[in-house]
Amino acid sequence: MMLGYPSIPALFSLSQSGCRDSSSRLYDLAFHRLHGIAASLMRREIPGHTLPPTALVGELFLKLRSYRQPINSDEHFFRIAARAMRQVLVDHSRVRNPKKRLTDYQLVESLPAVFSASRATESVLSIRALMSALQRLDARAAQTIRLRYVEGFTLEEIARLQHREVWRVRDDLRFATKWLIDRYGA
Repeated sequence: MMLGYPSIPALFSLSQSGCRDSSSRLYDLAFHRLHGIAASLMRREIPGHTLPPTALVGELFLKLRSYRQPINSDEHFFRIAARAMRQVLVDHSRVRNPKKRLTDYQLVESLPAVFSASRATESVLSIRALMSALQRLDARAAQTIRLRYVEGFTLEEIARLQHREVWRVRDDLRFATKWLIDRYGA
């Protein structure tokens, strides 16, 4: 830090209190190092990421507006900034590629359509493909889930049909349901 120039923590504090000149000076003073950090973080992202380093720095400054803790040093500021940029990347990824979740209820409601010849939606086609994969992995678990949720058999009836104990049928049903839900949208 040169004499006569406020430090990054001082500029950050003034910026947080609403001084636009301090915000601009902070941006100018820290931009090149923040851009380098952003470029380094971007190299770790998957190819084709749509957020360039300059935009990441801009997003960082928007995120830092809500930061209310004191900044102790220049290095402290840059550590906080790097962590905030990583969070911006995570948030950006979640918005661009939301993981589709399937509940137990949605799975149960979708299974009859999976086994019918009616026009299939994208989710039904996904579950149909997962059911085929489950069939290859564990044919008995796939049969159990079909008998229970498509044919409407009780656990006791399935146990009699498969010549097994009810607890084994219940375990297969739990396994198959969890397996399908975990892989849906992955």
